[in-house]
Amino acid sequence: MNSKLAWRVLIFASVAYLVSVTQRTSLGVAGIEASERFDTTAVQLSYLAVFQLVVYASMQVPVGLLLDRYGSRRLITIGAMLMAIGQLLVAIAPVLSVAVIGRGVLGLGDAFTFISVLRLVHTWFDSQKSAILQQYVGNLGQLGQILSAIPFAYFLGIGGWTSAFLALAGLGALIAALSWLMIQDKAKISENVSWRTAVAELRETISQSGTRMSFWVHFTAQPTPVTFGLLWGVPFMVQAQGFEPWIASAALTFMVVWGIIAGGIIGPLSARHPAYRRRIVLIQMLLIFAAWGTVLIFPAPIPIWLLFVFLLLITPGGPVSFLAFEYSAQLIPEKKRGAANGFINTGGFFAGLLIIFAVGAGLDLALVSGISESRFAIEGFRVAMIGQGLVLLFGLGMFLRENAKTQKLLKEE
Repeated sequence: MNSKLAWRVLIFASVAYLVSVTQRTSLGVAGIEASERFDTTAVQLSYLAVFQLVVYASMQVPVGLLLDRYGSRRLITIGAMLMAIGQLLVAIAPVLSVAVIGRGVLGLGDAFTFISVLRLVHTWFDSQKSAILQQYVGNLGQLGQILSAIPFAYFLGIGGWTSAFLALAGLGALIAALSWLMIQDKAKISENVSWRTAVAELRETISQSGTRMSFWVHFTAQPTPVTFGLLWGVPFMVQAQGFEPWIASAALTFMVVWGIIAGGIIGPLSARHPAYRRRIVLIQMLLIFAAWGTVLIFPAPIPIWLLFVFLLLITPGGPVSFLAFEYSAQLIPEKKRGAANGFINTGGFFAGLLIIFAVGAGLDLALVSGISESRFAIEGFRVAMIGQGLVLLFGLGMFLRENAKTQKLLKEE
């Protein structure tokens, strides 16, 4: 193995993923501006994020098949260009529908990136090192949320909607060019495999309980920090709790930093002690339920120390969701792993879009029924978060079911 080449590929692939996270989360700090620009209700505002996630999630399996067929370099480059086009549409959108289409194109490009980067990690590095590196790559990629929470938010405030999103479009085009020049594939590309054979192999892979268990890990652990950072976090902190916008930006930044630190703990722990993975998932979900229950019951505005504890507890859901891909590396053959990881990666984002829409519907319901006096009041969030709880409980139950099946099969082997 050419170690210098391997690390060069990893560095540029990680930068591409970091920028994709910036593109994905840029709406999180622009939610209030979007509501004012397009004069929307909470449900209509949620369309911007929901359609993006629908496209992202629905494209994971097709992208996984394309990845096994054409490799990471092509897909990461195409993904960056699509995200640039999507942000261009958002920048010039005169009405909400055009912005929704732009976010959909962005979601399509975003879908090409993460599992392509994962493939590079697992093919350029050995299994023990890749288990740790995927945590670092995944969590360092979340620094992209800092770029959207601080410099992008600042530029949005002084330059306005169009200039800010045009800047992100230009960044996407630059990353596309760098990815094509600097990234190389190591894994064999199976362009001669027929689509019928590839789909049949995917169906066989999904039929295995280990693949489904990995899906439910991602479904259960990832959506809480993602939906908080992607759309509802800033309205919750600024309008429901009364914090200053700079505190909300600092909170999103803290989530990223703490996520990296937590990933640096969870990754090595899981790599050295695979038997701990189930316990890690269960503990994290208990912490998420406890955190949301406390901030919703506590009289608003909550003290800043409680906001800190809340973020401390929900953020590791992101690193914990990466355990899904450690299960995948353990249970799924390499030649089938691209498509399988595409399926697994739909889990958290499918759950995320369900939660985003449920929260938007809950906020509007609370407003029209008189439970809350304004769209983003704390009373509305108390109603809306019931939907999140139901989605997470369902995912947790399915994970436990498939985990029991997988453990039984492994013992029989």
